Amino acid sequence: MMQLLFIVVAIIGAGYFLYAKRAFDFFSVAFFSAIIYFMPGFFGYLPFPTNNSPILGATYFVMIFVLFLTLLGRVFYNAVMSRRVINKTFAGGDLLLFFLFCISAVCLMMTFLTVGTVLFSAHKLKIMSLLSHWWVVWENAIIIGGVLAFVEKKWKYFCCFLAFVAFDVYVGFRFSAAMLFISIVTLWLYSKGRQRLIINSRWELFLVSLGGACFFIYKFLYILVKLGDWQQIWQSLAKLSFFSKVFTQSEPFTTLSILNTVIQRNFHAGFASLAGVLHLFLLFGNDLNLHSVTFNSLFQPVIFPLIKFQMANNIWAEMWSAGGWFLLVLFIIIFVFVIFCFSFLLQLKDKRSLALTVAMGSCWSFYIHRNSFSYQLQLERRILLVWFGCLVVSMLICSALKRPHITHSRYTENR
Repeated sequence: MMQLLFIVVAIIGAGYFLYAKRAFDFFSVAFFSAIIYFMPGFFGYLPFPTNNSPILGATYFVMIFVLFLTLLGRVFYNAVMSRRVINKTFAGGDLLLFFLFCISAVCLMMTFLTVGTVLFSAHKLKIMSLLSHWWVVWENAIIIGGVLAFVEKKWKYFCCFLAFVAFDVYVGFRFSAAMLFISIVTLWLYSKGRQRLIINSRWELFLVSLGGACFFIYKFLYILVKLGDWQQIWQSLAKLSFFSKVFTQSEPFTTLSILNTVIQRNFHAGFASLAGVLHLFLLFGNDLNLHSVTFNSLFQPVIFPLIKFQMANNIWAEMWSAGGWFLLVLFIIIFVFVIFCFSFLLQLKDKRSLALTVAMGSCWSFYIHRNSFSYQLQLERRILLVWFGCLVVSMLICSALKRPHITHSRYTENR
C-alpha cells in the first residue's frame, strides 16, 4: 500500500513539474533529485543489510513526505511569488572571474607539488589521504568559476574551468562535475521562462537525462580509465549485466538502505553527530584536532558491521536517529524553506551573486540526500568562503586600480 502511494505521489509530482506551465527552479532540482535518491522505492527492495531487504512502510512515509512537501512548496511559491528581477547590486568585484581562474591554477599547481604523481593513481583512498586544503579550495573555485563564466558568457574562461572539472573527474571525484552540471541546467532552463518542460524542452530533458546517466556509469569505469584498460571498458559497456550492476549498486540503493535499517533497528544516536555543526564556525577545525563525530561512524559499526567499505550518509536517517519523527518533519520543512529562498534568489540581477546562489542551491537541492547535516553545511560554507575571499580580493584590486584615475581627474579639475 505504501509503495503504491509513493509511486502515485512521484507520478503526480513529476507530472506537475514536467507539464505545468512554470519556470524551472530549485524546487524542480530538489524534486527530481529526490526521485533519483528514492529510486529503490519503485522496486520495494534494498541490497543491505541483506540482499532483497524489504522497504519499510515508515521509510516510504519519509520518502512520500519529502516529495509531497517539495511539491507543496512549489505550488505555494507559485501562488505567492511573482517573477521579477532583484536589482540589488554592489560596486567592484569586476575581476572576480579572473581571480577565480588564478586561484584555481595556483591551487592545482600546489596540489601537484604536495601530492605529486599519486593523483594519476587508481587508488582513490591513497589519493584522498594526501589531499590538503589546496585541493578543497581548487574544487570549489572551479565550480563557482564555471558557473560565473556561464552566467557572464565568458566562453574561454568556461572552457578552462571545464578542463579543470574534467581533470577532477579523471582523478576520481564527481562532485565538481555534478555541481557544475546541475547549475548550468538550472540556469539554462530557468532562462527559458515559464514553459511546459515536457513539451517545450523535451530535447533538453533528454540531454540532461543522458548526462545524468553518465555520472552513474563513470563511477564503475573510472579505475579502468586511469589504468588505461580501454578494452575492458568497451567489453563492460557491451554487456547488459554491467548496466544492471550500475543500477542496482548505485548510491541511491546504499543511502536508502541506511534510512531503512536505522528505522528498522530503532537506532537512536542522539545529537552527537549534529554537534559537529559548531566546528563549522572555525575555518580549520580539523587542523586544531577538533574532529567531529560523524553519523557514519555512529551507525555503520552497529547496524552494518560486516560492510568493509565506508558507506555514505543519509540526512533523513540522521534526523530521525537524533530526534525522532518530530525533528525529521521539522528538518524537511526547513529543507523546503531553504529551497524556497534559493529559488527566489534566482531572480538576482547581479551575476556574481547569482553564481553563488546557483552553486549553493544546487548543492543543497541535490547532494543533501547522501550527506550528514554537518558535512552538507561544510560543503555550502566552502563554496561561500571561496566566493567571498575571491570577491574581496577582486574588489580591493579594482578599488586600487581606480584610485589613481580619480585622483588625477580631481587634480585636473582644480587646475
